[in-house]
Amino acid sequence: MIFKKIYFIFLVFLSVNFMFAYSQNEINKMSFLDISKRFFESQDNLKGQLYYAGLYLKKAKKENKNIEKAVAYDFFSMAFLEYDLEKANYYSDLAISNSLKNPDAFYPMNAYWNKAVILSKQKKFNEAIIYYSKAENLAKKYNSDFYFAIKLNIGIIKSENLGEVNEAINIYKQCYNFYNKKENVDYYNDFRRRTMFSLADAYKSLKQNDSASYYNKMGYVNSKKYKDDFHLSLFVLNEGANLINKGNYKSALDSLNKVYFKIINNKKFKNNIIPIYFYFGKAYEGLNNYNKALENFIKVDSIFNLTKEITPEFVDGYHFIINYYKKTKNTDKQLYYINKLMEINNSFQKNYKELMKKLHNDYDIPGVVMEKESIINSLNKDRYFNYYLIAILFALFFLSLYFIYKQKKIHEIRFNKVIVETQKNKNESLKSKVVLRNKTNGYEISPEIVSEILQKLNNFEKEKKYINSIISIHTLAQDLNTNSKYLSSIINNNLNKSFTNYINDLRIDNIINELKVNKKLRKYNVKSIAEEAGFNTAESFSKAFFKRTGIKPAYFVKKLSEF
Repeated sequence: MIFKKIYFIFLVFLSVNFMFAYSQNEINKMSFLDISKRFFESQDNLKGQLYYAGLYLKKAKKENKNIEKAVAYDFFSMAFLEYDLEKANYYSDLAISNSLKNPDAFYPMNAYWNKAVILSKQKKFNEAIIYYSKAENLAKKYNSDFYFAIKLNIGIIKSENLGEVNEAINIYKQCYNFYNKKENVDYYNDFRRRTMFSLADAYKSLKQNDSASYYNKMGYVNSKKYKDDFHLSLFVLNEGANLINKGNYKSALDSLNKVYFKIINNKKFKNNIIPIYFYFGKAYEGLNNYNKALENFIKVDSIFNLTKEITPEFVDGYHFIINYYKKTKNTDKQLYYINKLMEINNSFQKNYKELMKKLHNDYDIPGVVMEKESIINSLNKDRYFNYYLIAILFALFFLSLYFIYKQKKIHEIRFNKVIVETQKNKNESLKSKVVLRNKTNGYEISPEIVSEILQKLNNFEKEKKYINSIISIHTLAQDLNTNSKYLSSIINNNLNKSFTNYINDLRIDNIINELKVNKKLRKYNVKSIAEEAGFNTAESFSKAFFKRTGIKPAYFVKKLSEF
């Protein structure tokens, strides 16, 4: 929670500073209308919308226009609506406070409207109604178009979120009468279709099926006439649901299948994906195809798991799933979906309190709670086995602790050994570490050549040329004026190492000594330390380090930093 508050303050600070970065020429060139158009053209582009909202606010402040400031804050609020409701709410309050300083025909009406939308998304439906009502009262004085658009939104909240369906129908009819008088004006047709859909949906929820079909068919014809594919699909979906209420399950499936791919493949229908799978489930349940019903109800649950959004209308599928697994004696899944239903119910009690009071007969779950207790009691028969299992787990836990402690001590011993031995290796010359041998792999190399190459290797070590990550036995042999076979044999027989191990050990000993004295180097990540040591990858460095020391580089650096 603290992080969220800090993050919120940071974003506000960032947006203000970003806003002042706009050039004066940009502000002077564009009118408020130009900026508004750019803002709405940047839909689904948060960065773009914040840019134009900031530009609008900068211009409004420069010209000291409170209403334009309110518009700018409304733009910020709208931009954040789908991303962060806290910030959306913050800017909405700024829009309201600025518009109240010099109210006009559009503000604070628009600001109240936007505030109501935010409150609805926060599931604060009664508060949303209050702000819609404030906007409605102002719209009644100034703008009948806005007045009925706001009334329509009030009706939707009452119907879908507060369970006041009959009251909502009266509001919808007022809106419908208004839009129906303007049938030949294209601008109003979209609102007319929305109102017809709201009426159809409300009648469907009351199971007044003939009235629902009347408005579904009327909306379908209107949508087809004006080529509104979005509402056309919604009316088909809604009639499919209505046919389920009528018991016409096959016809319902026909309707649902007609719009299925349109709905799941178009993000405009994201709020209709749960409904279509739910109605598929109900149709298959009505046809006694319980496997297909289960499949679709589980899809509803899968989508809920992703979005954490579901409304009371679409919860009945969980009762079907619970009963299905009860009949098939799958107690694990039965208990899982009982818990899921209880989780959803608890959420409804918080977010849909008023609606749940009206739907208590359908959505109270005391029977489900009793069923859960019954399952738990039956599972308790296995409690002795569980106790035994827990005892084993505890034993394993303490064994693990002992193993961790032992490993820690081993690592500490190895760490101390590394500290001592690398210092010793640093002080020793190559000559003191070798046993001179001139016979190699069945053939002899003169002692003078062996001594000469060993002396050159000693210089090679002093100059730390092994740090070069591209060094190989061939390149080193060339540098030492010998051949790779001689060099490999001399290293193998005199240092008892392969060439690769010889180079890796030099690099590891060197980087350990560097880490001991260079505190800045200890702050590097493993990859960067590997590069400093002469390795191409962090993986090859870690393997070589562990082989040389018995501990991992990250542990060594951590322990070293504790000194």
